[in-house]
Amino acid sequence: MTHHHAHANADAMLLPIRLGMGAIFVKTGYGKLTGLDGVTGFFEGVGIPLPGVFAVLVAIAEFFGGLAILMGVMTRFSGAVLSLVMLVAILTVTWSQGGFDGSRLELMLLLAGINLALVGPG
Repeated sequence: MTHHHAHANADAMLLPIRLGMGAIFVKTGYGKLTGLDGVTGFFEGVGIPLPGVFAVLVAIAEFFGGLAILMGVMTRFSGAVLSLVMLVAILTVTWSQGGFDGSRLELMLLLAGINLALVGPG
């Protein structure tokens, strides 16, 4: 197998990661953008400082970061930002509510985001 062929296969393997991660974040980001009051209240309840500010920032990061990942633009940046969002979600909410079992999706999204941040869109 030539180096070019191996690289093309690796690029193709990143596509399902990008499509799945992007779709999940577009959906969750849209839900947050259209329900900011609820997100703000939730963030306040779990002790996130400046809950109104972070609700807006997370909603924007998830929706537009998800779109960017779907389109394969700003993939490294969006992957890094969304990884940070998932790390905070794990540390502030999901781990305390269910440990590993309660954090499986967030852990996979964290790892997918790290992967895209390191490798790019393919």
